[in-house]
Amino acid sequence: NEEYKNKNYEKAVILAKKAKEISDSTDIYPNITEALKLPMYLQKSKRFEESWRLYNELLEERVADESDFLGISKIYEKIRIYLQSEKKLREAMINGIYSYMWDAAELKRTGNMAQYNKYTLKVEIIKLAESFLKKMKQESAKEKVVEIVSKYIVTLPKIDRESFEREIKESVREDGIEEE
Repeated sequence: NEEYKNKNYEKAVILAKKAKEISDSTDIYPNITEALKLPMYLQKSKRFEESWRLYNELLEERVADESDFLGISKIYEKIRIYLQSEKKLREAMINGIYSYMWDAAELKRTGNMAQYNKYTLKVEIIKLAESFLKKMKQESAKEKVVEIVSKYIVTLPKIDRESFEREIKESVREDGIEEE
């Protein structure tokens, strides 16, 4: 909206909250772009806890519904950006991988098997892992991360998030510095 473009983030929050209230009261299911505005505006207003809570509520709602895989991917991508800006690189990586995997799940769901098969190719997953691990200075974890992603990408939408995250966290340290 105009307030956001003019960097009037508090006013943008007020307008986005009103839109959310209307949506909630009428049972209108907003498209993901509209739904992501309020947490994004809150983030820009430095209201991180509120933003974080809304991102997670949106995620839970969309995952439970299982009809908007691209929306789920977009939520994970926004969370990745937020975490990366907070220098929480391992958590950002996990959310970036989720975004990638939900994109793949959407391709499978819609029958676009040629694109889905490309997403699940080891070479593509290596590129994904490298993009995160390089920033974290943990390139040596690439093989393990690729193995984990390859194992879980085919399980969507019924992914065991707890196991996936535990395996990634066991393979990639939080501090982002490789041991010598």
